Amino acid sequence: MKGSKSMLAVALLATLLFGGVSSAATTITFWHDWGGENGEILQDIISRFEALNPDIDVEVQLTSDLSQKLLVAIMGGVAPDVVLLDRWMTSSLAAQGGLTVLDPLIERDQVYREDYFPPTWEEATFRGHSYGIPFNTDTRALFYHEGMFLEAGLDPNDPPSTWEDLRLNASKVTRRNPDGSLRQVGYVPHWGQPNIVHYLMQNGGSVFNEDQTLITFHDERGIEALEWMVDFVDFYGGVAALDEFAATIQVSGPIPAVLGGFQAVHYDGNWNLGALRREFRDFYDTQLRAALPPGNRQRATLSGGFALAIPRGITDERLEAAWRFIRYMTDFDAQLDMAVRTGNIPALIEAATDSRYVDDEIRAVFVEAVQYAWFRPNHPSYPRIDEILRVQVQTAALHKEMSPRAALEEAARQAQAILDEVNGLIRHLNPE
Repeated sequence: MKGSKSMLAVALLATLLFGGVSSAATTITFWHDWGGENGEILQDIISRFEALNPDIDVEVQLTSDLSQKLLVAIMGGVAPDVVLLDRWMTSSLAAQGGLTVLDPLIERDQVYREDYFPPTWEEATFRGHSYGIPFNTDTRALFYHEGMFLEAGLDPNDPPSTWEDLRLNASKVTRRNPDGSLRQVGYVPHWGQPNIVHYLMQNGGSVFNEDQTLITFHDERGIEALEWMVDFVDFYGGVAALDEFAATIQVSGPIPAVLGGFQAVHYDGNWNLGALRREFRDFYDTQLRAALPPGNRQRATLSGGFALAIPRGITDERLEAAWRFIRYMTDFDAQLDMAVRTGNIPALIEAATDSRYVDDEIRAVFVEAVQYAWFRPNHPSYPRIDEILRVQVQTAALHKEMSPRAALEEAARQAQAILDEVNGLIRHLNPE
C-alpha cells in the first residue's frame, strides 16, 4: 500500500530511543464517544499503541455530547490533543478555526488520500485543506428476507435495484388482515436509514449548487423523489396504517421487522452486522441477504463515519505525539483489527478489502456499496438544513400537511436564508 509504513519498526525505534526514560513520556489526551463494546475494543487498540510507544501516554476521555463540548474546550484553551470526530462536523469546526490543518504533516509523511475511500477523505476537508485522517466509514444497503421472497414467488438471487423494483416487490409481498390492516410489508421508504436526502441523491438531485451558494433540493428531481415517498406510503394506507402495524411488531434486536418476518426489505447500515452475526447467527446464515443500495437515475447511499483530528493550539511535543497516535490508529494493522472485531468498515481501502474482514457475502455487499456513497454536503450550514429536510419537509409531506412541492419550496426559502448567513460568516472568518 502506498504510504503505509511498518508501525512495528517505528515502535521498535521509539523503544530504543525512549524506552529507558520514563520521565520523557509525553501525555496526550484523546476524546471519543464510542461506548459499549466498540469503546472497549478501541481502548484495547490504544493500549497496544502505548505498549509499542512507551514515550507516549494516552489519556482517554469518553465524552458525551462531544461536538458541543469540543467547541467550548477549544474556545477555552483546554481542548484534547486528539479527537475522534464525526466527520460531517469537520467543516463546521474548521470554519470556526477549531481544528489544526494537517496538510504539512500529511505531505511530510507521505500520507496518500487515494489509500482511503474517497468520501471519507473529502468529508474531512474544508476549503481544500485536510483537517482529519479518516478512521472508519459506514454505509447503507438493502437487507432482505430470503424466505419472504420465496413465499411471494420472488427470486432471492435477483434483489431490487430500482425504485420500480421496490414498489413491485412490495405489491407482491404485502399481506393484509381481514379488516384491511397490515400483516406483512415489503419496503417502507421512511423506515430505517433512508430519508428524503437519500432519495434526492438516488434521483440525481443535490442539496446545493456546485459552489454551495444556492439551494437546489426543491427542483423537479427533489419534488419527484418526495412524491415517490408519499405515493409509496399511501400504498400501505398512509403513515397511520404503518404506525399501527409497527406497534404490533414485538421482535427485539436489530432490524426487528425483518427478523420477525414482518418486513421483506429494509434499508439500513452496516453497524448492525456485528450484533446480527453474534446474536442471530442462524438467521444471518440462512435467511438474511443484502443487496446494493437502490436508485432511480443512479444508485446512491450515504457514507458516514469518523476521522481523527487535532484541535487548534496543539504544538511541539504534543503535536508530534498526537500525529504519531493518529498514524498508528489509521495504519493497516489497527484498521483491520478494529474492523474485524467491531464490524465497522475501515476507511483504509486495503484493510476494508482484506479477506479477514470481507469474510461473508453480506459484509462484501456493504464494502462494495461504498463506491455508490456520497457524504453529507461539506458545508457548515448543512446540519441545520438537513434537520429541515428530514424532519420538517418529510413530516409535512408524509402526513399530508403540505404537498411535496409546497413543502420543499418552503424549506428551500428557509434553507437559503441559513446558507446565505453561514456563507457570510465564512467570508468574514476565513477571507481568501
